[in-house]
Amino acid sequence: MIEEVLKEIKEAEEQAEEKRREAFAKGKEIVLSAEAEAERQKKMTVEQCKADMKAALAAAEAEAASRRTAILEEGEKSAAALAASKKKQIEKAADELLAAFVGKYS
Repeated sequence: MIEEVLKEIKEAEEQAEEKRREAFAKGKEIVLSAEAEAERQKKMTVEQCKADMKAALAAAEAEAASRRTAILEEGEKSAAALAASKKKQIEKAADELLAAFVGKYS
């Protein structure tokens, strides 16, 4: 009878040891899987950040090009208006100078 009890105890200990090994292996597998998933998510996040950065840079470049075009167009309009204004002033001064010269020698 004692032998049977000892045998049952030994079998129970062996089963417990087997379950401990299985649990340890399963835990190790879970940890490895979680580490792999974390690494995959990290890589995805890095790639998404790079893509977001490229998109933001492209949008900023497009905005800068648009603003540059608007500024250049405004500058060209201002330059043309100034040139036209100065041309009128030069023509007026030339007319006055010519009138004075003609008046003096006529």
